[in-house]
Amino acid sequence: MRETRLKYFLLYANCIPVKGAKRSIICDLQLGRYKFIPNILFEILTKHRNFPLEKIKKSYNHTFDRGIDTYLKLLTDDEWGFYTNDPDVFPKMDLKWDFPGLISNAIIDVDKDSNHNYNTIFDQLDSLGCTALQIRFLYNIDLVFLEKILNRTNNGNLSYIEIYLKYNSTLQISEIKKILIKNIRVRLIYIYGAGKNELIEFDSNLGRIFFIRESISFSSHCGYVNDDYFQVNVSLFTESQKFNTCLNRKVTIDYKGQIKNCPYTNETYGNINEIKLPDVIKTTTFKKYWGINKDQIEICKDCEFRYICTDCRAFLKNENNLHSKPFHCSYNPYTATWENTIS
Repeated sequence: MRETRLKYFLLYANCIPVKGAKRSIICDLQLGRYKFIPNILFEILTKHRNFPLEKIKKSYNHTFDRGIDTYLKLLTDDEWGFYTNDPDVFPKMDLKWDFPGLISNAIIDVDKDSNHNYNTIFDQLDSLGCTALQIRFLYNIDLVFLEKILNRTNNGNLSYIEIYLKYNSTLQISEIKKILIKNIRVRLIYIYGAGKNELIEFDSNLGRIFFIRESISFSSHCGYVNDDYFQVNVSLFTESQKFNTCLNRKVTIDYKGQIKNCPYTNETYGNINEIKLPDVIKTTTFKKYWGINKDQIEICKDCEFRYICTDCRAFLKNENNLHSKPFHCSYNPYTATWENTIS
């Protein structure tokens, strides 16, 4: 049977449309891609999802028949959707999100005066179910010291570790590779202030090394929104339906040992040397950012990218409004343009 004789058109369950103020997108959560579509097509694909094509065309007085046929052909040719006579046997994807732990990810900042008890920190993160960790060294460290820290992560739940190292001329790729070989949970080591941008990859079983040209000031590099940073996947898309995609189930320990939601939020919840992480995490105050999703944030709620974009609550357009647009986002969903400057 030819496609044009089938009665209904459906998107694949993993291809989900998101409406913006001026245009919409379809997010393919399986292949990690997205496609721009006009808002009228979003309406056809959602509001009229279970309508036969002839009924859809009739509802628009047959004004858009040619356009509808053209767009649906493009979507089928590029494997975004398909024709069928039985739409009821193709349910929508369940967008519920959950995580089997109280904390999913953590950041630890370290400077030359930090007095972190890493055994205690890693034990507490493990008790909370944390699986991802980023350690940022704000000064030049000896790789022997780094190895000692990483050795203490070998027996816990951590499955993904990122390291930020400050560049110095003594750093050798061969020595860093040895660390990656010994610590397979370390998936990425950033070396900032290196004077070049270069990604070094080994075999698929080892982590990567990424040299960054700039000498990063972490506070000024946080919270930027750019289409290069968009992530089209099931995990982020489903989490973003109800939760904040940056701060949900996150904890930070700054270089002084202060427990925070992220390194740049103002609130602190005690020092790691004086209070246990589980006691902090269970408080309502600490969790106040977790449920601030993109549908609650000014301007973001009208953006077609809102479910594939992370969110910053530390730097806001209006610092007195917790639901203000991120300061470092220059996208305007009402014109569908990226502005040249961030104001």
